[in-house]
Amino acid sequence: MERLLRLEFLTPAQAQVIPLERIRNFFTSGLYRRMREARRLERELRFLWEIDSSLMGYENAGSDKITVQGVADCVFWEDDGAVIVDYKTDRVSSAEELADKYREQLRMYRLILQKSLQTPVKSCIIYSFHLEKEITLHF
Repeated sequence: MERLLRLEFLTPAQAQVIPLERIRNFFTSGLYRRMREARRLERELRFLWEIDSSLMGYENAGSDKITVQGVADCVFWEDDGAVIVDYKTDRVSSAEELADKYREQLRMYRLILQKSLQTPVKSCIIYSFHLEKEITLHF
């Protein structure tokens, strides 16, 4: 656990709520293998970006801009584009519940990171430690 914290795979808050066995399972997952094999990987990628309010779904906002600040848990690059990974510890009963709850957040991250990094984001993945599975969101 100390190594995971030191390497910033987990935040101290995540380490306190995730059972060690579930963390071990993550490190044997296909997602983790992809992350290890990626040509580039960034953890805790911070961003501050100004976007058109219409992209956020505000239909009557005209040309107003919204400043969005956030932190992507992990972004890694494969040959055909970037992948955003968002770790979640929520205790939910289904993958659909988690996807519905965070779809809009990841849609926004995808838009912003595509613009700021000038690279295609090919997928957004939620990794649920509670469900011990990855959930790929489609937009």
